[in-house]
Amino acid sequence: MKFPKNQIEEFVQLFDTFSQPGDLEDKWKLGVCHMMLGNYIEARNLLAESCNAMFHPPKIWKITGHVDRLVEICIMSARTDLYPDVLGELKSYKETEPIAQGNSPTANFSYAIMELVYPNGSEDISHCIQKIIQKPKRKDLVASGKAIHAIVNKDQDSLNKSLVELLDIHGRQVAHGGLRYTSLSFQIICLHAMSVAFAARKHGLQIKAESDYFSPQYLDFIFSVTE
Repeated sequence: MKFPKNQIEEFVQLFDTFSQPGDLEDKWKLGVCHMMLGNYIEARNLLAESCNAMFHPPKIWKITGHVDRLVEICIMSARTDLYPDVLGELKSYKETEPIAQGNSPTANFSYAIMELVYPNGSEDISHCIQKIIQKPKRKDLVASGKAIHAIVNKDQDSLNKSLVELLDIHGRQVAHGGLRYTSLSFQIICLHAMSVAFAARKHGLQIKAESDYFSPQYLDFIFSVTE
C-alpha cells in the first residue's frame, strides 16, 4: 500500500492541529513524513529536534515502553554525537524499569541495534537475539532478530530475506493489523527495517530490499552526513 503524496502532505499541514503544544518529542512524526516526501534535510532536522527532546521530561518513549523509538530516532537523525547519551538512557532503562519492560523483546532489539552501530561491549548480542525472538506472535520482532543475527554473521542472503520479511509484515500490519489505528507516521515507514539496514551497512553489508515503507535514499543521505 503506497500512501499518496498528497495524503502525506495533508498530514504535515494539519500536524500542529492535533499535536500537543511544545511537544518537541513528537516532531519525529513530521520528520518521517518529510523523509518519505524526499525532503531529507528537513527530515533530519525534525528528527534531530525530536531526538534532543527525548532526553528531557516527560520522555514519552519511556512512559510508553517504546525504548526502540529513542534508538531509531537518534540513528535516523544522524546525531552520532548523542550515541553515548542513548547508551546512558538504555543502561538506566534496563536497571530501573520492571523486568518485563527492561528485558522485553523490544528493549533487547534496542540494545542490540545500539551495540551494532556503536560497539561498546555492554551487550551480548547473541543473548539479545534470543530475547528478541522469544515471542513468536511478534512477527516483526522475530524478523528483526533474524536480520540482526544475519548482520552478526555477515550473512548477506539471510539479511536480504529477513528485511523483505520484516517489510512484508509491516505492510500487512498497515493493511489489516493494529497499525490501522495509529497515526500516519507509524504506517508510512518501518523504522525497525531502517535501523536494521543502517546497522547492516555499518558492517559492510548491502541493502537490496525494496518497499513502499522503506527509504534507501534516506539511508544514503544520513550516511553521507555521518561518514
